[in-house]
Amino acid sequence: MSDIGGEDDLSGSRVSYEKYHIVADTVIVFMDLKNPNHSSAVRILNGLGGVKIVSDLVFIELISVYARAGFEDAVARAIYSIETVGAVKRSIDFNKVLRVSAKYGAKLKLRTLDLLHIVSSYLLGADAFITLDRGIIGKSYSIQRLLGIKIISPLGE
Repeated sequence: MSDIGGEDDLSGSRVSYEKYHIVADTVIVFMDLKNPNHSSAVRILNGLGGVKIVSDLVFIELISVYARAGFEDAVARAIYSIETVGAVKRSIDFNKVLRVSAKYGAKLKLRTLDLLHIVSSYLLGADAFITLDRGIIGKSYSIQRLLGIKIISPLGE
């Protein structure tokens, strides 16, 4: 990625995205001041010009992570985290997520949860997907080619 919130195309004009799907790993790193990737996550998320969204799946994943970490009110912490990163939660029909995942699963060869996240992003109309997941990052070309979603990562920033 050459610029936050977009990249330069071959003609030199700036490409900008309107809707960014942010997954739990990036939200957690944004919230964790001691994480080595925290400043990169903050820079990327604060630099986005479009709408930041999280899916129901991300919300549930945040609740699970916070509960396993011992936080008393994991639901409230998940809601606070989503609000803090400036995202809005969008609901999705999971029956449709499963049907579309069956269509693309063999082509993308992602782990199941990663596939569900990517397909959720696709169905929510996201232009870009923000993650630290190396499995997803490694499949970024295939994801962009098949679903039209650009993968952006705070790793190595």
